Amino acid sequence: MNELFFSVLHMSMTASYVILFIMILRLPLKRVPKNISYALWSIAAFRLLCPFSFKSIISFIPSGADKIPQYIIQSQSPHINSNAINTVTQKAAMASAADYGVSPVQTFFNSWGWQIWVTGMVLMLIYSIFCILILKNRLKDSNHLQLNIYEAYNIKTPFVLGIVNPKIYLPAGLTEGEKRYIIEHEKTHIARLDHMVKLFAFIILSIHWFNPLVWISFLLMGTDMELSCDERVIQKMGVGVKKEYSTSLLSLATNHRIINGSPLAFGERNVKGRIKNVLNYKKPVPWIIAISIIIVCIIGAGLLADPKAEALSNIKPLGESTSNLEQSISNALLSHYKTEFNSPWYEVASEGHVTLGTEDKGGLTNVYLLEQYYEFSFENGDLTVSSGHGSNVAVLSFKKDKNGKYIYHGFKAPLTDEEYYSFIKNSFSSAALDKLNTTDREKSKSDLDSQCEAYASAYLKKIGRSADIDIYAKEKQRPAINSEVSNFLFKNYKDYPYWIGTRETVEKGTRYIYETGWKDQGKLNGIITFTKKRDNGDIIKTIKIQIQDNKILPISNT
Repeated sequence: MNELFFSVLHMSMTASYVILFIMILRLPLKRVPKNISYALWSIAAFRLLCPFSFKSIISFIPSGADKIPQYIIQSQSPHINSNAINTVTQKAAMASAADYGVSPVQTFFNSWGWQIWVTGMVLMLIYSIFCILILKNRLKDSNHLQLNIYEAYNIKTPFVLGIVNPKIYLPAGLTEGEKRYIIEHEKTHIARLDHMVKLFAFIILSIHWFNPLVWISFLLMGTDMELSCDERVIQKMGVGVKKEYSTSLLSLATNHRIINGSPLAFGERNVKGRIKNVLNYKKPVPWIIAISIIIVCIIGAGLLADPKAEALSNIKPLGESTSNLEQSISNALLSHYKTEFNSPWYEVASEGHVTLGTEDKGGLTNVYLLEQYYEFSFENGDLTVSSGHGSNVAVLSFKKDKNGKYIYHGFKAPLTDEEYYSFIKNSFSSAALDKLNTTDREKSKSDLDSQCEAYASAYLKKIGRSADIDIYAKEKQRPAINSEVSNFLFKNYKDYPYWIGTRETVEKGTRYIYETGWKDQGKLNGIITFTKKRDNGDIIKTIKIQIQDNKILPISNT
């Protein structure tokens, strides 16, 4: 279930980009038929339900859009404790003022995330069923007028209710003219299967209830549905009924929006916008419709497509490689993880991998391997691992072009401990799995570390600097202050290290050193000094702050 939850999170993050894109695109589409903007929401629905799509070099989805932030999930290096392999999972020392290792947020999401998600879905569905049962109870005394049309005395606005055999319910007291427009409107909904679309949309909303953009898209989709239905009715009955139709909308307006899978109400909120749209409606010019459809189709294809990785450059990696495929593996790992981690402080990225086997399948070359990725930063003068993940299993896929170059196609790896066994069982070839089972775990971990160290060593040589290389983070001393004060302080002064010491960054070609100093005064009191300086010693800024009785009292800022 945890795997399913994280899969939904991935889809929700990708769909968020699509939803934002559609929201922006709706603005210039105000003057085109609303069924075009209504149709766009099907793309968001696809992204919210389908975990995969086709790849294209033309994609409006940014690379790594589905990546879950590392502060939410555990690093992609599950701790493995089995006869198959027991590589030591080295959690990279993330520069955080809150904790070393796994954060409370990570622990919470991995332990309770899926339970909270399922609870939310169940509550949404219970709420929907409860509302429908109450509504049906109110409709039990309704009068049958004709076919699937009923009249009820205790409702204020017409609506469609039902899925297989939908019924139209009208409030009592309508004139024959009002009935004519309303029945045509509701019949149009039924003919377009809008009642089923809304139920389907509510199910999607229930799955992604935690994403506020999905709530917004549900409401906007409902608005576009009603606007397009209004236009269809006016188009069918003629522009001469616009005034009377608008009057019916106004008289039957309801003061609330139905956040539910059913029913479809004639007078839901945004009546003002619907009336304005009806009164301004003009029969669309064919060429405008044609151009709009072409543009929307192009944009739709770009939103449906996943970004396609281009052929990786044939630059020899700093770590040792033995063949063109090995070189492509190194390049692929660096390219993939750069979008996932990319710490603002890191100066050199590194990877290590041990190839367990390859397999040509379906036009692809699948590579089964152990791999790790580290980003190094200067902390307290040492080149230290500041982000990344320790050893993990993974599958890389490549295509070969006509020149024999390997083109990166895809990457798969388990995200959590729970996924590990099912992943190697379902994703590894039998030969690679046998190799994994017989791998010397200590030697493989040592090999991975050595490869990463080679990147760091080459970087030091490149910049002409001598420094210790720390694969495993050294313990750092922190200011002796209250944890809440510490969290607040380093959240607002996040450029400075949360420990007593230094870290470095290169800004526009110039190296700067950010330093945190501490003068202890006992009983969790003292003076913190933040200093920013160039590597030649020139001081750019100094900030002094007194911590007294858990209060933050600025002293100076020069």
